[in-house]
Amino acid sequence: MTTTLSAPTAQELPTLARFMHYAFAGPVDGCLEWLNTHTPANLRVVRDAAGAPASALAQIPMGQFFGGRSVPMVGIAGVAVPPERRGQGLGLDMMRACIRELADRRVALSGLYASTKALYHQVGFGLAGHRVELKAPLDQLGVRERGASIVALGDADEPAVRDCYSRFARATTGMLDRPEYIWKRTRDWRGQTYTGFGVRSDELGGAGLEGYVFLAQPPNPSRGKHDVVLSDLAFTSPRAARRLLGFLADFAMMASTVTFHGSPNHPLLALTPQQVFTLTTRELWMTRITHLESALTSRGYPAALSGRITLEVEDDLIDAHRGAWDIRVEHSSASVLKGAGPGPIARVHIRELASLYSGLFTPVQARLAGLIDAGDEACEVLGAMFASGTPAMTDFF
Repeated sequence: MTTTLSAPTAQELPTLARFMHYAFAGPVDGCLEWLNTHTPANLRVVRDAAGAPASALAQIPMGQFFGGRSVPMVGIAGVAVPPERRGQGLGLDMMRACIRELADRRVALSGLYASTKALYHQVGFGLAGHRVELKAPLDQLGVRERGASIVALGDADEPAVRDCYSRFARATTGMLDRPEYIWKRTRDWRGQTYTGFGVRSDELGGAGLEGYVFLAQPPNPSRGKHDVVLSDLAFTSPRAARRLLGFLADFAMMASTVTFHGSPNHPLLALTPQQVFTLTTRELWMTRITHLESALTSRGYPAALSGRITLEVEDDLIDAHRGAWDIRVEHSSASVLKGAGPGPIARVHIRELASLYSGLFTPVQARLAGLIDAGDEACEVLGAMFASGTPAMTDFF
């Protein structure tokens, strides 16, 4: 019997909140509040024989930057099965149905932060990138840049903030092309309000931003001070990056540390005179290629590359993905045809292709781990196609 998904009614949301309370140990009213941040069309349930919800999840339409271009992606969150129904395969069946639905809608990618890798591994998700916590003592940042003015940001600056973020995010593989759901969380999340400060752009006549931070100052009782926590950080010039570091260093009189999330190779690490940042890996996010042709043709590629390869793809869920694909990259774009082409051949499961697509592993690294069957020439072509810096994400969903 094929599992089907449907949208819940408004009257069923308290039932879903109960599911999520037991799945994530959050208060029921908080879970209900979170569910109400999504439109009903983006919530999915599996129903039992009586028609009542038996499991649930949320789909969050957004984009993700690969090769400097925004690729359509649906984030999966709030996957929940109530305790009395666990062990029946409901979660696995629900995720299979979700992946097939996204494939039918020609959504290029799906992404998530996995509470259990094994479940999502079974439905074709592969490890794809980092979300790392970076922390530094404010009195050791060692940057006292004063070359540009810092201004407090208000509602009127929102378009400039979003433009600055987009230019910053395109430079890091895996950053989100944020929907409203994510933007709201950078300003107010889990009861904490974040305030914005920015560096005006001279080139844009003072109307745009070269960089900004959104910060909160939670107390640190153990030190008798407070900390500085960033929900958002972006910059588009070295001047702005140094000025923001100097701005944060000015909090050192009464604050102990600054904390934010991003890449383990965040460019700010290169701007402090000493290695003062502590990096803690909090999450590895996972990606599922849900429509292969769309995923390959939507992303960007190196401008100087001209290459061709045949991918022989395995996929346990999406029949249309199985078999050979002729992929040709020229002028920063890819053309994709079903069937073998003249290029070298690489054999890969859709799950492992996600790790190559994001650049988390090079093809040679993947081959060492047995994740891909490819010769040297095929690895060279694939490596050039998916060349990138360290894939990373700032946001959590």
